[in-house]
Amino acid sequence: ALFTEEEKDGSSELAFKYAIYRINKDRLLLPNTTLIYDIQYVPKDDSFHAAKK
Repeated sequence: ALFTEEEKDGSSELAFKYAIYRINKDRLLLPNTTLIYDIQYVPKDDSFHAAKK
């Protein structure tokens, strides 16, 4: 996931992490699968670096 540096540990990031947690807890949703997240931070208004990630 890409978040701006200003969003670090913010509500959007926490909601994303919680969604992954809930999906992993529901064994019927994606059996034999565990999702992991890879969070990257990019400067706000810097689409060049965001596109490279």
